[in-house]
Amino acid sequence: EFREKDKLKEILITEQGGLCAYTGRGIDKRFPNVSSIEHLKPQSDCREELEAAGKAYGQDVGEDLNYHNMVATLRVSGAKREQYGEVCRGDRELKVLPTQQGCGGRFRFLADGNIEGKGSDANQVIKVLKLDHPALVELRRGVHKGVMWEELSEGDLRAEIAHCESANGSLTEFCFVLADFAQQELRLRGLSL
Repeated sequence: EFREKDKLKEILITEQGGLCAYTGRGIDKRFPNVSSIEHLKPQSDCREELEAAGKAYGQDVGEDLNYHNMVATLRVSGAKREQYGEVCRGDRELKVLPTQQGCGGRFRFLADGNIEGKGSDANQVIKVLKLDHPALVELRRGVHKGVMWEELSEGDLRAEIAHCESANGSLTEFCFVLADFAQQELRLRGLSL
């Protein structure tokens, strides 16, 4: 019966630089109904573990209420064909979590807006969260089209990468996509990351 869910959600959104932990889309704190608190380890799994330990769900605190098990996500409602991200996940396990070290390096972003997993675990996440949804593909394509990568200096490319790695304040929507493109451009130029 935690009564501070909106406050917790606001803290998570701020900590995440204003981005959805699953999709990288921006979350506007002024509209709490379009975002939610997502439990990385499904609540159903936490409940089973708690009950197996002889504890009562709802009375005893389980891992599902651990702050490190929660992220803010964008809630995409509408017809089933329009949905992606958190609403598609349900209670399914994710093999790669957005809080894991090196999570971003498990995915590759293409100039046409598509996403590829580097390995079966990352591909499982793409499938479960529908990160290859046409709406996300189009948004990511727009991010790439808006930048003349070959004209950016090495310093600008490195600044783009550093910006995404720092959650101080507000991050640019899909900044991890921009960081991936910046890394790809550095590699094309034969420069180290």
